Formats: sequence, structure tokens, C-alpha cells
Amino acid sequence: MPKAKKNSANIKEWDGRKNNGRKVGTKVQPKLTPAKLNKAKKDRMVIYATNAIIDEYGNEEEFWKMIAGQARKSYNHAKMIVEYAYGKPKDDVGGGKKNKAPVINFYNNQPQPHIDNTIDIPHDEEN
Repeated sequence: MPKAKKNSANIKEWDGRKNNGRKVGTKVQPKLTPAKLNKAKKDRMVIYATNAIIDEYGNEEEFWKMIAGQARKSYNHAKMIVEYAYGKPKDDVGGGKKNKAPVINFYNNQPQPHIDNTIDIPHDEEN
């Protein structure tokens, strides 16, 4: 078996042990995940978007007028303006029936008021 070339970057050196397979020396690059969006970043994105709209159209009212004009021709513009005005539709499949089970609070340490339902009748002795 011939020796590996010393200047090859993809072949590791052989240490002489029997059946010690040589692996291709490649690095595994870690996958980068985007940073998690928190409330501050979402608020910052809203500020950036409104500033961009004001820079481009002068004010937000002109922007929404342009979107409303485009909504006559494009479904996506119409969908955007309706979702902004009325909110996204909810997927309610349950029919609106909710469980009305009583809730028992075991962590309430306040004593319950004692209601005495007994009837007191004074005893009169007759002689």
C-alpha cells in the first residue's frame, strides 16, 4: 500500500495500525440559527417600518390610500388591508362550546366563612 502524499489536505496520516481506515478530513460547519425575536426587536421592526413609510409616502395615510388603490387589482393588497383593519380570521372548529366545569382552588389559604344552619330552640321546663 503506497504512502499518502504529505501535501494532500484531504487525507489524514496513517498511524500503522491494521484496518485503521483513513477518514476524509472535512470540517463540519455549525449551522447558524437566527436570533430569537423578542418584544423589543418586534417593536423596533414596527418603528423601522413606520419610518420607512413616512420617508417614502410622507405619512401613513398616503400609504394606505396607495394600498387601497392597488387592492382593486391585486388580491394580496386587498388581503393585507382587510387583515390590518379587521385582524386575521381565527380557525374556530369547535363550534364555540366550552367546558363549564367548576374550578376548585386548593391554594387559597383564607378560611371559608362558617354558615351555621342549625335551629336553636330554647328548652322550657314545666313543673
